[in-house]
Amino acid sequence: MDMTPEKMLSEIPSDFLRRDVLGRLPKASHKGPMTAPSDHELMGSMVSRLAQAENELRNAKKEIIDKDKKIKILQEKVQLLDKARGYSSGTIGDLERKCQALQAQVHEMEEFLADYGMVWVGNSSPTESAYMPLDDDAHPNEDSMVTPTGCGVWNPAASVANPSFEVNFDLVLKNVKELNVLAGEGCAVISRTKDGARLKVPDSIPLALYYNGIVMFEGPFRPFTDPTTQQCMRDIMEGYFPSELQSRYPDGVPINVSLHILSMKFS
Repeated sequence: MDMTPEKMLSEIPSDFLRRDVLGRLPKASHKGPMTAPSDHELMGSMVSRLAQAENELRNAKKEIIDKDKKIKILQEKVQLLDKARGYSSGTIGDLERKCQALQAQVHEMEEFLADYGMVWVGNSSPTESAYMPLDDDAHPNEDSMVTPTGCGVWNPAASVANPSFEVNFDLVLKNVKELNVLAGEGCAVISRTKDGARLKVPDSIPLALYYNGIVMFEGPFRPFTDPTTQQCMRDIMEGYFPSELQSRYPDGVPINVSLHILSMKFS
């Protein structure tokens, strides 16, 4: 006997179909109904995540700072390397020419000092020898003075009279004013006395200028043809205290100049 599918399904009991379908459905949990987290739990979770994020940010900043330091060090090394590579043969040649030019200038300065009987000692170490003039006739006398700093000063005895020596009286007056300021003209200093101390204005020395010579202190008259007179005036015109006064006044002394250039003196 032939049966159609529809007829076969109609003969299956409805209870059997219900049990089979229900058995295939997922079963509900017996743990109880789901509850939403409280505000306190949400706040705690947010605080925990925020602390973790801040810690990660702090570590990231530290790594960035360390990397920046390394980059800066590498950049400095690159710059040094570029500078080292930049010294080409042309640059070395320029440095050598500059060195030779400076050596020539130093030699000219040393010859200039030697012409006035001076020797540049400088701050040479014990193993270095002080410079001495190249010319045999330019050696200073044994009684030439040396300043406390080690530099040479004018040696009048080594000078030779110059028949064409001329005095620029305007320059002498100008430089004397500047030298007097350095010597403390008009400025009182503390002077020790038996009773204690008192203020004292430094004494000045008289210098009379004539057409043909000078008179310093109380004399005698010194003509411009005299080598020591020429040296004294040359010192002043070049902006120095007269070297012949340095032993007596190591810190300088004001000079009181009087002009008599319209007259001549012979004794």
